[in-house]
Amino acid sequence: MKAIAKFLTILTLNIFTNSTVLSQTTEKDNYISFSTAIDIKNALSGSQPTLNKPALDLSFKFEMVSNNVEVNFGYEIFNKIHFDKYTIGLGYHFPLYARIKNRTIKTVLIPSVEPSLLSRWGEEWQTKSSFITIGVNLATRWRLSDKIAVELLCNALRRTDLYVRYPEKHNKVPFIFSNYLKIAYTIDR
Repeated sequence: MKAIAKFLTILTLNIFTNSTVLSQTTEKDNYISFSTAIDIKNALSGSQPTLNKPALDLSFKFEMVSNNVEVNFGYEIFNKIHFDKYTIGLGYHFPLYARIKNRTIKTVLIPSVEPSLLSRWGEEWQTKSSFITIGVNLATRWRLSDKIAVELLCNALRRTDLYVRYPEKHNKVPFIFSNYLKIAYTIDR
């Protein structure tokens, strides 16, 4: 995670120091896309719930953007810890443009809110259990072409499932932070 933070810091400083123009434009994003994302930390080194062993945590989304307003429908599956999540998200696109050595690079900042339905199952849960919660996201998206974009997504999710299952460990509903690397494919512009 420190390497990723260092990379993003260097990239950001490089853009600001080598840019001739950094501006927000009145151009509006309008498109439909599908995306998939992977939890970076869990994929590389795992986390406490996976006993610090790498595990696959995948997210899939269908996104509709009109006049910079994004509505998305998502699904996340993390089989290793018997967890899945259904989401409906609402966000706003803030496009920024940097001009570096005669090339324009579009970066989009996307804050969003995401009401969610969490499901847990397995022996530890003794039955399939569902929990309603809400999360917030902050994404940084770089468009590589008209069809492909790459994104770094930070998610903060209120984990009502952990609060209900382990009340002795939590005096309030905890927020859990996750970072995803996401690839988006635009099907209609």
